[in-house]
Amino acid sequence: MNNLADYLYLCNNDDKTYREINQCKHIMNIKLHTPKSLKMGSGLANFKQFIMSIVATSISIVLTFGTAYFVDKNKKEKEKLEIAKMIIYDMDQTIKKIEKNDSAFDKVCRMQLQVAQQPEYFDSLRSRLLSVGDISMTKFSETTEKVFSTSIETFNTIGNANFVDAVTKFYINRQSYKDEIINVLKKDLEEKPLMASEKYFLDLDLADYRLLHRSFLSTMKKHRNYCMQLLDISEDDMVAFAEKQVVEDTGDLAEREDSVSKSWMKEYFEHCAIIDKAKKEKK
Repeated sequence: MNNLADYLYLCNNDDKTYREINQCKHIMNIKLHTPKSLKMGSGLANFKQFIMSIVATSISIVLTFGTAYFVDKNKKEKEKLEIAKMIIYDMDQTIKKIEKNDSAFDKVCRMQLQVAQQPEYFDSLRSRLLSVGDISMTKFSETTEKVFSTSIETFNTIGNANFVDAVTKFYINRQSYKDEIINVLKKDLEEKPLMASEKYFLDLDLADYRLLHRSFLSTMKKHRNYCMQLLDISEDDMVAFAEKQVVEDTGDLAEREDSVSKSWMKEYFEHCAIIDKAKKEKK
């Protein structure tokens, strides 16, 4: 009796039980063997290893270059938006100054109507006509415009033809504003100083200036808003961008010059008023 099956067979004399027990033993003794074709050193195993190596290398390349592509793409997108915001910020500075002129045109036009209806008010209003001179002293920074118009890299970075076209039209309109309003008005004021006489004041075509001025302002605002829309830039984005800027405002010097010129003009008119009064009294 060398095993359990032999023992049970002798005890029970049962061929069926003996066969079942031997079958279980056979099943329990089965071992899993690696096919010879896949054993290390075989041709198929080497091929499998080669394929897996290629797949791993391919995945590595895709991840490396794919990541670099997306990083570079995000960097360029950020650069594009920063340049666009810088340009729109310059537009905003221009529009603010022109809106300030709009207020000045309104005031002086009302005064012109008042003098036309009641000439006796001219003397009391003369000192307030300096606001027309302020319009003729308007200055715009051209730094951003020069960067935009002279750099091919800027065009390539932005990569939006419609945006570039709208910005170009904005700057063309700004130059036209300078040529047709600021410079022409300055020349008119030099030839016929408004405060010198009631006639000079009424001769100035203020209504024409204001109408042309408003046309330029409306057009430039449209170009500015279109640029915002093209690159999906919000007003909040521009507020945040403006807060970060250290503005080199060319208007600072102009404002100091205006302050000095106002002081001179005030002194001049006070002097003229005293002399005129003295001349009238002598007559």
